[in-house]
Order: sequence, then C-alpha cells, then structure tokens
Amino acid sequence: MDSVPLNFLNPIAGTKLENAQNITPMECLQTIALFRLILPTKRISICGGREKNLRDLQSWIFFAGASGTMIGNYLTTTGRAAEEDWQMLKDLNLSVASCCE
Repeated sequence: MDSVPLNFLNPIAGTKLENAQNITPMECLQTIALFRLILPTKRISICGGREKNLRDLQSWIFFAGASGTMIGNYLTTTGRAAEEDWQMLKDLNLSVASCCE
C-alpha cells in the first residue's frame, strides 16, 4: 500500500518562513479530510508540525481520515514525547501496526 506523509509547516527562526502563520487546528483537519477524499486507498500519515498546528486536537486526525502518525522526533524539529503519543493511541483504543504492513 502506498503511503502519503502529510506535514504541516512549523516556522523555524532563521529560515525564510520564520514569520509564517501556523494554520488552525480545524484547517489541519480539513486538509486531512481532503487528502482522504482524493486518496481513498492510500495510507495517510500525519508527521511534522502536528504539535504546533493541531495542538490539543491531535487525536482528531484519525477521525478526519488519517491512517497513522509519526511518533518521536522529525528531521529538523523535535516531536512530542513518545509516551504521550502511545497514551493517545491507547485512549482511542487504536491498534498499532508497523510502517511496512
């Protein structure tokens, strides 16, 4: 199955987009839903920028159509503590699969 990673901008000081505005949590969820609509057979993973853009609505990514999320740190920024993500998945009663299944 093909996988599509979906990242949200996390403005970083010293870059050309350092003053860019984060999109709202609802805009993130709408984006995920749109990707699900146009890519119904793909695995959609929410990765970078989710902490800054989704804030307290991170668990809603699955209701918007995401198949999974990246846990831990990203290429250029740190992510949430893995324990918090594991707890989120447990609270949602979601099963965990490897990236290659």
